[in-house]
Amino acid sequence: MSIARIGARALVPVLATLLAASVQAATEDIVLALARSIRAETGESKLCLAGGVALNCVANGKIVNISGITLGGADAGNYTLTNNTATATANITPAVLTVTYTGVNKVYDATATAAVTTTDNRLGADALTINRTASFADANAGIAKPVTVTGVSLAGADAGNYTVVTSGSATADITARGITVTANSANKVYGNADPALTFNVGGVGLAGADTISSVFSGALARVAGENVAGGPYAINRGSLASNGNYSITTYTPGQLTITPRALTITADNKGGVTGQPLPAFTASYSGFVFNDTPANLAGTLAFATPAVVASPPGAYTITPSGLVPPLSMRADQPAGGGAQGKPQAPQ
Repeated sequence: MSIARIGARALVPVLATLLAASVQAATEDIVLALARSIRAETGESKLCLAGGVALNCVANGKIVNISGITLGGADAGNYTLTNNTATATANITPAVLTVTYTGVNKVYDATATAAVTTTDNRLGADALTINRTASFADANAGIAKPVTVTGVSLAGADAGNYTVVTSGSATADITARGITVTANSANKVYGNADPALTFNVGGVGLAGADTISSVFSGALARVAGENVAGGPYAINRGSLASNGNYSITTYTPGQLTITPRALTITADNKGGVTGQPLPAFTASYSGFVFNDTPANLAGTLAFATPAVVASPPGAYTITPSGLVPPLSMRADQPAGGGAQGKPQAPQ
């Protein structure tokens, strides 16, 4: 493998392992060299080592104490032992630590970060810490998703007595994130198009950089109806749905309120002659929508004006009244308006 192709992050656990192994080997060589030197100089077979380095159990294990030496066999009587104890050296290689990883389930959080617990075959109460990094292949919700464990290394007082594989695997679930959706209430004027129906997301909310447009599909829908009197109209969930990373646990509907539309009745201008009967008054209408017409209005159209047959030439107001909007458009007061009618001057 070319080191140039290995990322800096991937090299860290490898270099750490190589460094630890190098330091351990050097420690063993030094301790054993000292032991041989002291043995040769003093002839003593029992050595006492002190200090932190002397506690290295792998190095200590290589110093073998031999006792209870006796002779046996057909020719044993031909020899005498000058000693019944001795020392020697032997290698104690680090044990392979077998680690089993168990994935920890989590709720969708828009990240691929994972967590694992471990069990292993360490001996007795050896003090070990297993450092590692765990991740999913992607952040999406799913069942029994593969978890990759990397950067495995050992720490603790007994770490030097073990080797460990620097990677592993497990599985875990990413469950959908529970959210609430509340429709926003809205208003519109009778005859206008519906406004966009919007909503707010509550509960734990959207995760990470997720947005309403990236998470939701479909749209809210309201109860049908266009009359003021039929409202307010409930805004229901309709076809609104979230993607698989979310679960809508609660939906709260809103209301669409239709307000009356302004209807203007304007008296048409008329002309007349002093001494002659007043002309018939008429009116024009502005504001009708759909198929509504003056025929939909209740009441009787009437006009009021201060002008009379004998009124001198001048401008006099003509005020319409008496009509009521249909229920679908009804406000709290009758529709009405005013305009000036101008009788003609006498001829």
